[in-house]
Amino acid sequence: MDFAEPPGSGAVMVGLFQTPGGSQRPSRLAGLLPNGTVDPQFNWRASLEFPIPDSEVPEGVRNHVRVLPDGRLVVAGGFVTANGEPRVGFARFDSRGFLDATFDPGWHLGLPVVAGQPAADVRLLTLQSDGQFLTAFSIPIPGQGVRHWFVRVRTDGTVDDRFRPPAGLESTVESLGVLPDGSLLAAGGYAPTGAMGGGSLVRLNSDGTLDNGFLPELPGTRPRLEAIQADGRALVTVDAVSSGGMAIRRLLRLEGYTGPAVAPEVIIPQASWKAAPGESVVLRAVVHGWPPPSLQWQHDGVALPGEVSPVLRLASLPMESAGTYRRIAWNAAGTNGAEASLSLGVRSPPAGRLLPTRFCSDDPPRVSPRLAAPAGRRPVGGRQCAARTSRSGRRRNHHAPSVSPGWLSRSAVSESARNRIHPPAGAG
Repeated sequence: MDFAEPPGSGAVMVGLFQTPGGSQRPSRLAGLLPNGTVDPQFNWRASLEFPIPDSEVPEGVRNHVRVLPDGRLVVAGGFVTANGEPRVGFARFDSRGFLDATFDPGWHLGLPVVAGQPAADVRLLTLQSDGQFLTAFSIPIPGQGVRHWFVRVRTDGTVDDRFRPPAGLESTVESLGVLPDGSLLAAGGYAPTGAMGGGSLVRLNSDGTLDNGFLPELPGTRPRLEAIQADGRALVTVDAVSSGGMAIRRLLRLEGYTGPAVAPEVIIPQASWKAAPGESVVLRAVVHGWPPPSLQWQHDGVALPGEVSPVLRLASLPMESAGTYRRIAWNAAGTNGAEASLSLGVRSPPAGRLLPTRFCSDDPPRVSPRLAAPAGRRPVGGRQCAARTSRSGRRRNHHAPSVSPGWLSRSAVSESARNRIHPPAGAG
């Protein structure tokens, strides 16, 4: 199971479950509120289906979910349909769980669907700041053995054919990180062909080619990249032996990135917000650059004291909180920023709640053709009223005749209609 945190909401989880939070939704994708309950605003039809029953899914099959810079979700795993539509291994949703019909990497890759097994064993899913992502996965194909992929997927779902990692890395890479200049750190089971010194921890250029100048000294084996910190240093774990001779897993921190300075890049995934006075809003910014940029939030051009983290929390909003919020980042290579707007007002009533308003005019009434006046006779005028509801916005017209519509032809009116217009004697 995997989790991601979209901006301004709780969390999204993906995994092998059927009824998250006790709800009756057949789903492997669900939205959660901050208190851990199921988000009722998340698409209740959001679903990921495997080609085999859950009880037959092999242990260790991994599912991944990531939040893109614009707030959308990328999901990867062993599924073959998403929200009922064919999607092999990869799908993209908006922040509320509605499928992006234009995005289908599995189709572009020509991924096969093999009966009796998950679509893909996805080992990693790593985002870039530009919305593209890198992924490594494997699919056993009957009669052909296991086939491996290590690719970069563009924002339109096509594969970047300029990304050419070393041969052998596609079957071994287990963890991956993006450095400030766009180069990559990759860790796996053994070194790809042509690697020098560092063994199974290698650095790749942004096009996937091997950087032979990267020679880390690791006091252990089977390295795994755990994280890349804001200062460009990498956290890596390795298998090692303690001074007492016990096998242990050791955490290392490698010296930081030493390449050229990179100007800041600032992305605010959700650039427009609407809220009611007294509510709370959380603004999030994604910031990249080297050296690590200094940060500052502004409101309508005025710096907010103490607000120097990527997250700005605005609680119990007063009316004067409306306006433009700007995230400024700067370092030796330059200055950049991004903006988000916040407007405050009274929220619309919940869906399904009707607030009718009624207004009338003395315009001639509109009469159904079935009840049209006979030739040569004019309908009697009266007041025309209209009711509108806030839920649908559709208008219902009601004619309140000033006299009984006796001009209607009895042959054109059903017995029930006649009884409604001229109630039988003695009717209440």
